[in-house]
Amino acid sequence: RPATPSFFSLSRDRLRGHIEGLGLPAFRAEQLYGWVYQRHVREPERMTNLPAVFRRSLGSVCDLALPEPTSVHQSPDGATHKFVLRLADGARVEAVSMRTPKRLTFCISSQVGCALKCAFCATGLMGLRRNLQCHEIIGQVIAMGDFHGWRDDRFNVVYMGMGEPLANLAPVCESLRILNDERGLNLGARRITVSTSGLVPQI
Repeated sequence: RPATPSFFSLSRDRLRGHIEGLGLPAFRAEQLYGWVYQRHVREPERMTNLPAVFRRSLGSVCDLALPEPTSVHQSPDGATHKFVLRLADGARVEAVSMRTPKRLTFCISSQVGCALKCAFCATGLMGLRRNLQCHEIIGQVIAMGDFHGWRDDRFNVVYMGMGEPLANLAPVCESLRILNDERGLNLGARRITVSTSGLVPQI
């Protein structure tokens, strides 16, 4: 039997196809997206418009586990928080939330380490350990949203953390689909920035 895919690695179209492939109604994908991304509910027992038998078996349909925040460091003014998240293989990645009077911004990573060694960036000193998978990218946004209690219905996401996003193109693009999906986190394209050192073919 194939491994249960992470819910956070599946765009809505891919989740719909996965659920149909299990012989279940495709509209369950819309319901799950609504609960997880719009209502921020991840406990199956609270998803009250889903049949009880489906809720009990949800763990075999998709995995709702997220990276574990191991520490949160706060700036003296309380406006910036740096999160260290432990991934399933024990690797660690950093994400940062930054609040200004006008907006809340989540800065997320796309790789563990980086191969490019830009002179201004300490991450390059690590070298590249590995690419992040889509669920590990989305998990950073969820962790920071949970920390801030999802009180801000307008926040920005910038791919300016560890790694070169365009060197990990497929998972980054899948994460962008989830962020931008109106049934997902519903972030407009103008509220998402992908920062690159300039990998021209990927651009």
